[in-house]
Amino acid sequence: MKNHVQESSDSEILKDRIREYALKSGALVFGVASPEEISKRSPEGHSPKDFLPNVRSVVVIGGGKMLAGAMRCRDPKWVGVIGSQKLRQVKEISFKLAEYIEELGYYAIPYASYSLANGIWDPDISIKLCAELAGLGTRSLAGGIVLNPKYGFLFYSIILTSAPLKPDEPLKESVCPHPSCVRMWERNHTTPCLKACPECLSGEIENGRIKWMKYNRLLCYPKANWSRVGFQKALLDIINESDPEKRKMMVLGSRFTSLVSALAYSIVSAQCYRCTSVCPVGREFRAKR
Repeated sequence: MKNHVQESSDSEILKDRIREYALKSGALVFGVASPEEISKRSPEGHSPKDFLPNVRSVVVIGGGKMLAGAMRCRDPKWVGVIGSQKLRQVKEISFKLAEYIEELGYYAIPYASYSLANGIWDPDISIKLCAELAGLGTRSLAGGIVLNPKYGFLFYSIILTSAPLKPDEPLKESVCPHPSCVRMWERNHTTPCLKACPECLSGEIENGRIKWMKYNRLLCYPKANWSRVGFQKALLDIINESDPEKRKMMVLGSRFTSLVSALAYSIVSAQCYRCTSVCPVGREFRAKR
């Protein structure tokens, strides 16, 4: 029987192998969260054990760094499609990583589910919580987005696994507010993100830390979701078209087809990036000529 020291050493070697594979596959950051710590902070039915009974670790990866050009684009349609593709890239990495973990002999489930019922966003497991507990970032004034201390805004995905991996520690210092944001707050009682999206975001800084923040999702979602608004407008135009042949062409045309696809496959939803594009955290990765 292996002693505790040997088991700990084997666990570190296993974690290093999984981390190396994740980073080689395109992830920018990697961490491990404890299923028990996630469960302590999750409502009933939303803990890792509700989906994988013998889960021992929750692997968290972050990547899909948003294109700097997209952050400056004024057309939400373009920005949304680019952002969705970046999110898809991270999900693809998580599936590859899950397959690799199973090749090593352990169960693995990549997270691939969201619930949107009656207008309420209800994820099975909070990816934000997992990213925080894995030490990859902390919440921000910008809608509670988890900011990584190096890259700023990233997309995250998780893998539940039976592999025994040592969990990482949460960050001791909050990434948000950035020192420049604290100085701006002291002068003008606002920050770059609050100023960029005053309709959707609100909050307050006290003693250099977030005192409170609020994100108006019900306002942000319809403003940024060009696919739904575009679909409604296109459908109204089709209904009002009196010429049967022209109406048929409108229904079968490329624009209406792309709008239907966007709704059916959730290609775009609430992605304008105004608040993250002005965030000073990770700015060096967005500064181009």
